[in-house]
Amino acid sequence: MRFFKDTPKIFLLLVICHSFCLAQINVLYPSSRIVIQRNNQNLATLFITGTFNQPIDRVEARLLPRANEGGISRNWMTIQNNPSDGIFTGSILQVYGGRYDLEVRGMLNNQVVGTTVIVSKVGVGEVFLIVGHSNASGGSSPSVGATSDLVSSINWINTDPNWLNYWNTANPALLPPLQFSQLCTNCGMAPGSGMPWFWGQLGDSLVAATQVPILFYSAAFGGSNMVHTYKAAYDIPFSHSFINYSLRHPYINIKNALQKYIPYTGVRAILSAHGINDRDEPFLATNDPQNPDFGYAYAKVIDKTRQDLGHPNLAWMVATSGWYNGIWKVDSVKTLLQVQDSLITHKPHVFRGGNLNLINNTGRTDGVHFNELGQSQAARRWKEAIMTQNQPSGTPNFINNSEPLLVTNPPVFFAKSITSGSWTNPSTWSSNAVPDWITNVTISSGNIVSLSATKKVQAKTLDLSGTLQFLNILYGVNLNP
Repeated sequence: MRFFKDTPKIFLLLVICHSFCLAQINVLYPSSRIVIQRNNQNLATLFITGTFNQPIDRVEARLLPRANEGGISRNWMTIQNNPSDGIFTGSILQVYGGRYDLEVRGMLNNQVVGTTVIVSKVGVGEVFLIVGHSNASGGSSPSVGATSDLVSSINWINTDPNWLNYWNTANPALLPPLQFSQLCTNCGMAPGSGMPWFWGQLGDSLVAATQVPILFYSAAFGGSNMVHTYKAAYDIPFSHSFINYSLRHPYINIKNALQKYIPYTGVRAILSAHGINDRDEPFLATNDPQNPDFGYAYAKVIDKTRQDLGHPNLAWMVATSGWYNGIWKVDSVKTLLQVQDSLITHKPHVFRGGNLNLINNTGRTDGVHFNELGQSQAARRWKEAIMTQNQPSGTPNFINNSEPLLVTNPPVFFAKSITSGSWTNPSTWSSNAVPDWITNVTISSGNIVSLSATKKVQAKTLDLSGTLQFLNILYGVNLNP
């Protein structure tokens, strides 16, 4: 009887051991369906990092283009020799736009060790972050997702167990990890939108036009305007019936996207659809930073995103957006449009976005928000802007003239202290990089790692074999769940 009782446990142990022992390589990055931002020559560097559990003397990788999804194959190449501590990191340079199946294997004495790992649907293409009010985040009329499998997002909807906690705390640790899905009809877009709205349709048209995969993030916030966003970004208190300034809404979603996701995918531009919700804000000849007008706030938010991302040339596409049962005017002057045109004309690295004022009331449910027809028209207008089609004479080509943020460093999944020092000093860590929200951190025995009050730090896990010294008790480590 004892034999039969224990047999399931023994069988389960054997199955687990068999799977573990054969899977010498575990790829942590990139993940399936990710899109890495390409440069203006249609190329990107693909970093590859992961773990291994058997002796190997090198790690090899290759890229196989998927049928009818673009790309140029890359044969087996060594991405790292003599990896140590069970961790490998390498890269494939000059990967062409398209979508691939990535294969990674461990080698020992020129023999394959265990099984080859396949990460499917790894893309090099275009990445965008959406900002704006409800006509950017989604309204009451039904929306549809992308039909193309090459349009991706990080799915984020109100049935996620962390959804409510995130909106009540703005804690980026509660946002989904770097796991991507097709932008389906029932999908949302992290960190801020619970539906595809018209962006899935835009993705379809961009895939057709560019022949590369497309990735969307969304920080759009229904009911917000650019003055709210400015005040939240610069910590200027304001009152609102549902926008929580104390959590720095609505800007915090933009910042969380810039700091949690975009370093690992890169980004082409921010697509901005603000305007009509600022019609009641002041229009001033001079600006008080405590009481800014639409134009001042817009320009300063652009500056803040560039500062937070560390990319001073981050491109913005500013939509022409000021329709409220007709083009909004103040004393017969098209003030919103003048501000938008001025930013596009005079502020560096700002480009003309979709002309949403071409969508009249037949495309709107209430004179403002898009109906299903209006969504299709909005997708068309944004596609025209991104591809610089049907634009005013002299409009610079957006793809050729924007300067995308590229992924230039591999993600750091593991870091252990190699000396005593500050947490924020790269030389403290074996990775020679400051830990991030994806990093498993070990403070080694005998090392004292200090935290100061100057910066908030993050880690996925923390092993305290050594000492973590808090120089200010108000500051600590933000651990991901």
